[in-house]
Amino acid sequence: MANFTLPLDIKILKFIDQLIDSNGNITFKVESNCTETTCHKCGNLATKRHGHSYVMTFEHTSILDKKVFLEIKPVTGPVEAMAFG
Repeated sequence: MANFTLPLDIKILKFIDQLIDSNGNITFKVESNCTETTCHKCGNLATKRHGHSYVMTFEHTSILDKKVFLEIKPVTGPVEAMAFG
């Protein structure tokens, strides 16, 4: 199956790559382009990017009877008051 473009209409995600496995299932690799996130420890707003969290995979709506997955790399960041230095 050839690669194709599909608008996800999810504005906070940036498309990185797509893979089609031997069963025809499609995986879209996407990355968050959020400019802020909530600290998982204290709940405060973190506005500086520190990196990305572990990749999470979610099943999306099927296309032509093939499963579609989104692999997402969420943004992480330190809270200003807790930043090192």
